[in-house]
Amino acid sequence: MLMQLTVSGLAQGAIYALIALSLTVVFRATTVVNFGHGDFVLGGAFGVYVLVVMLGLPFLPSAIAAIVLMFVCGVLISRGFINPIKAGPHIGFAMMSISLGYIFRGTTRSIWGREVMPMPRVFDMPPVFVGDIVITGDAMIISGIVAVLLAGFFIVFYKTSIGKIIQAVYQSERGATLIGINVGGRARDGCDCRYSHCTDFVAAP
Repeated sequence: MLMQLTVSGLAQGAIYALIALSLTVVFRATTVVNFGHGDFVLGGAFGVYVLVVMLGLPFLPSAIAAIVLMFVCGVLISRGFINPIKAGPHIGFAMMSISLGYIFRGTTRSIWGREVMPMPRVFDMPPVFVGDIVITGDAMIISGIVAVLLAGFFIVFYKTSIGKIIQAVYQSERGATLIGINVGGRARDGCDCRYSHCTDFVAAP
């Protein structure tokens, strides 16, 4: 029983790990905890729900569309809300993140209410039996997707030039500017939110 619960919890834990990683990326970019982070994940997950359930689109294109949509949302938030107040006190960032979180949460509640919205089964894969332990197809696929995303994250950040540039900007914007890095580039704006919303389509099922 304990092993079954442990295996069943791995997929859910992998999702939380991905959410925590994206929260860390945002923290490294702004040095402020994004108190509305969970609501941003909610926004992308509901985006997938609308595309799959209400519009009848396939899951994979819906997931990609949700990621692109929330990437654009992240860029707009960075340009419209973060940049104007980034020279101010950190409390401004905290209040801004809480306010945006309430906007996302209030919008979804006004449309769908507080009830749990059922998501149709996405991954049609038979379970694997290891003795008395049952490993569902959903758990295997979700864990695999999270592993690929985590590997991609570390490869981009530590093995590519754009990743090293982003790290330099995170450590010191002024220092990065002095060596000729464009700290206002769109790649950095989107990076703050890209991994956050890759979590959306994993969490949606």
